[in-house]
Parts: sequence; C-alpha cells; structure tokens
Amino acid sequence: MKPLFLNSTLFPQVIFQATGGNTHFFLSDCLSHRIRVSDVSSSEYGLRARVKAKDYLRLHRSARRAGCHLNIEKKCGIWFSLYKLRRHKGAAMGAILSVVLLLLTGSLVWNVEYYGVSSDAQQELGNLLFTYGVYQGCFATDEKMRAAETAVLARTPQYADISLNYAKGKLIVEVQKATSEPQMLLPQDWDITASETGVIRQVEVFSGTSDIRPGQLVQKGDVLVRAVWPDQENRPQPSPCRARIMAYIENTCATALRLKQTRSVITGTQTDSLALCFGGKRFYLKKGEAPDAVPSCQGVQVLGFALPVTVYKTIQTQTVQEEYVLTETQAKQKCVETLNALLYAEHPEMEVLSREYSFENIEDTVYCTLQLRAYVDIAASPMNEK
Repeated sequence: MKPLFLNSTLFPQVIFQATGGNTHFFLSDCLSHRIRVSDVSSSEYGLRARVKAKDYLRLHRSARRAGCHLNIEKKCGIWFSLYKLRRHKGAAMGAILSVVLLLLTGSLVWNVEYYGVSSDAQQELGNLLFTYGVYQGCFATDEKMRAAETAVLARTPQYADISLNYAKGKLIVEVQKATSEPQMLLPQDWDITASETGVIRQVEVFSGTSDIRPGQLVQKGDVLVRAVWPDQENRPQPSPCRARIMAYIENTCATALRLKQTRSVITGTQTDSLALCFGGKRFYLKKGEAPDAVPSCQGVQVLGFALPVTVYKTIQTQTVQEEYVLTETQAKQKCVETLNALLYAEHPEMEVLSREYSFENIEDTVYCTLQLRAYVDIAASPMNEK
C-alpha cells in the first residue's frame, strides 16, 4: 500500500463533505457502485471523506439517491497545482528545462554506497576516491572509474580488489579485503627450536620426536623436537610437530628514559577551506592554502534524500610543542611499564619467579635494568604457533 503522502501528492484526490440526507445509505450506495471512499469521518452536519478526482462526479448519483448535498473542501495532488500554472509560460519552460536537465545528467552520481568495508573506513576510502575525481556529484564515465580503481588499489594494500559500478544514478563501491596467504613451510622448517636459553622443567610433546629431558640445559636455537614420526613400518617420516616445553630462564633487559620530554598539544582546529563540488568543479565558499590541512569529503543529504553535491573541506589542526619534566619516580614507573609490556608481549603465559629492578640516574636520564627469573614456554616453531 502506498503511503498517504504519496497518494495525495502524485494522484489527484478530492476531500468533500456530504451534508443532509441519509449518509449511511450514501456510503453503501458508493460501495455497491465500486466507488472507493476513504478517510471517512463525521463532521458537524454530516460526514467528511476522500475520493479520487476521477470518481468524484460519480458520487452525485449516489448523493441524489440518499438526499445528500456534496461540497468540495479541498483538492489535493500535484496535477491540480500544475493546472493553476497553465497560463504561466515560466512554469512550462521550467518543466521543459527539468526534462532536459534529467537527460543531460544521465551519468550523474546522486549517491554512493559501499559494500565490504566498515563504516569507519568509508570516509577514508571516499576521500581517496575524491582525489581521482570520483565522488557524489561527479559525472561517472567508464574510463574515469577504471582509472580510479587502479590508482586506489595501488595505494590500499589492505584491499585485494575494488570495483566501481554505476547504475541509475547510484555509484556502488564493492571492496574485497586482502587475506594473508598461508606460509608454505618445508619439512626442515617444522622442527621446534628453543626461543630462550634455559633449563628444561617440563616436556609435553603432542607430535614429533624429542630426546630432551627435564633438567637439561639448552641454548637459544637448539632443536627441541624434530619433525619426524615413525610410520607403520617404524620408518621415520617428516611430520609437523607440536609441543609445550617449559623451561627456567634468567633474562636481563634494560631501557632508558630522559626526564625532559616534549609533546604536541592541540590548541584548536579550524576549517581552512570549504567548497561545494558538482560536475567536476569546485565552488569555494572559503579558500585556504595550508599544506598540512587534512581533507574531508562528505556527500550532501537533505531529509534523508541524497543530492548530487559533495562538501569538500580541509581542517587544519593547530598544535604547539610543550616541554615538561618528569619526576624521577614517574620516569622509573614508565621504565617498569615499558619492560613489563615487552616481556609479556614475548611470553604472555610466563610464570614469574622473581624480578629485580635497578635504576641509575645519569645526566637527567633514568636507566632501568631488569633481572628476570621465570618459567616460560620456549617451544618456537611456525607450526607450533598455529
């Protein structure tokens, strides 16, 4: 069912009042003659209803039978509005120019839709397409879209394919994200080696062959588990291996941090330039020439309807370099946080036995050294990581 707003706008209708007589018989007679009357409501002297303009004259026969008198209250529809302008030459010329404009803008992009890309990345991709002349309000040509596809794909390695298709005023941008190809490993790369130097504490081999025992000292890079497995005839055959090997390690790492630091502080932002883009041209409302300004492109929408215009603006961020001095306590805390982050990034499941921090302040620079004793899984292999 079409919305009431579209019915009353596109299709001519008449709102009338029926007074006097038998209004119930009037409605029944209209129904029997297949005259559709809608929005029936009671009024002060009868009833008020709506009917299509082409059926209004047919109502008079039913009104005479019911003894009712009909009065037109309102005429609805764009056709009644156009009929009032029949003697105005400007209205006729406007209609002709509208038709010509629609014919000339057959390849105009009214709206842009994205598929296969998140809403956060749509703005970045839209700004990149704008650089190559593809945006809401441009004229879409096959040559321009193919050139934009090639250029944007070369600058976005995170996408495997970008497709631009134009249909009925809409530009459809389809994106396929790149997927990392699995690494091809040779049998000699399947061995599990030690990622740290330490003393073996616990050995759990799920697949593969290992000769190491708890209490054995291994050096970094030593082979812990070999990627071989005996077949049915007890012959060694190459096979991927997996294992969990816990070892006691002692590690020393260090970092340094200066007490005098500098940071960029944002003091404000301002719009450097502002322009409306249509048909490959820019109409500047404000023009600036800041080389470090960040461009931003956004299609125009009014009441949910897209217009073939793109707003182009560049925003310049104003920053100042500010110097500040860390206290010795703050510097020590930051050094500790940095070392802990590095260690847990390398061994997220390590069991810390002890850690000792030593600090030294030399010429406004804090040096931090960590002595770590822990149990960690030292089994390192591309196959084991999966």
